[in-house]
Amino acid sequence: MLRPDSRLLQIARSVELEEGAVAETRLRLESGSVDSRVPAVQDSKQTPRLEIRTPRANRGVCGTEFRTTTSATKTALGMCERTVASSLNSATGSAASASGSADAAASGQAVKAGFETRATTTGLEAPRALLAAPDLQTTSARVERPPVQLIRSISTGAMVHWAQVFAGKPVQVLVLSGLFKGTSVRWTDNLPDGRYELRMRAIDSTGLEGARASTAFTLKARPEPPFSTQPQSGVCSIEDALLFS
Repeated sequence: MLRPDSRLLQIARSVELEEGAVAETRLRLESGSVDSRVPAVQDSKQTPRLEIRTPRANRGVCGTEFRTTTSATKTALGMCERTVASSLNSATGSAASASGSADAAASGQAVKAGFETRATTTGLEAPRALLAAPDLQTTSARVERPPVQLIRSISTGAMVHWAQVFAGKPVQVLVLSGLFKGTSVRWTDNLPDGRYELRMRAIDSTGLEGARASTAFTLKARPEPPFSTQPQSGVCSIEDALLFS
């Protein structure tokens, strides 16, 4: 999934090595961020192989979920799922690679699930733990008035939260996305009624993204319920007849 404000994601290679064998895909990202999920299969030889190359780093993974973010000064690799052995290879100085193989891990830094590492102009940074996933327990499971507004807790160390709304199953489509401060996540888009999934990550002051949290919610806002104008809330009346409007 290519995120907003990303530029030039090229498919450099897409092949099936032999009939019925593993598929191999190589992408190139000039700038921005891309989220990747490579499904693992029981036979590791049949697991699809994905490699993402950037101006500063190359990374490849078999059977895991990870994200790649690159800019003019740094490339970041965040491992989101599983503890597949991955690494960054600094042998070339300006390039790095990540792989699920032990040989690759031995030649670079091991980046386990729940950690992120970066290749910058000064070299490789030590892996850092991702921020904890936001607590979405207070998020309403049903939204009955537009616009879509959801409440969640503030993650420790977070400057902003990256929030996304997906629709559809089994193939999910990104319908809303944005960065938010405070406890309110609010979109003014005219989203149709239906079932959705909210995904959210915290981002710290250095741009480090945290682990992902997700929750389902239902939007049922049509027809819109009327607003009460009288009597006003908390008013006591002793009249024989009372008009509600």
